[in-house]
Amino acid sequence: MIGKRIEEYRLHKGYKVAELARIIGIAQGSLSEIKNEHSEPRADTLEKIVRNTDVDAHWLLTGEGSMIRSTQTIEEGDTPLTRLRSVKPGTQALVSDLIDILESDDAIMKTAITENIKAFKISVDRKAKLEKSDVESDFKTRESLGESKHRRDKHRVGGE
Repeated sequence: MIGKRIEEYRLHKGYKVAELARIIGIAQGSLSEIKNEHSEPRADTLEKIVRNTDVDAHWLLTGEGSMIRSTQTIEEGDTPLTRLRSVKPGTQALVSDLIDILESDDAIMKTAITENIKAFKISVDRKAKLEKSDVESDFKTRESLGESKHRRDKHRVGGE
């Protein structure tokens, strides 16, 4: 079934088999085998198809929905940088300064910002790992204490 959908996509786009194979990043023979239902695509092949084309993954796997992934309509002159300028007023000045620096020819400032962003990402990742580690260790600590779910007075040795 996936092979038939790949063939349907290829015809819809007007690609030759060799052209689609090149776009996807697999051998033409492999694509022919898949589209003719002689073999099932491996997971990495499916990933390449979805990553390197505009085919919708859900449609490819199930035949349901739209064949082509939906994309946002980008208006004339609209770029990620212009969209960043429309953030909340509290962060507007910071974002605007950042955009101005990134759009400038100041290589030193661009490098400084890039390195700071990398360092910030590393810090965020470390914090997330530590928080996850703390949660796991808290859980293990509670288990290791051997807290009973039963009332304590039920387990007295020697009675009353």
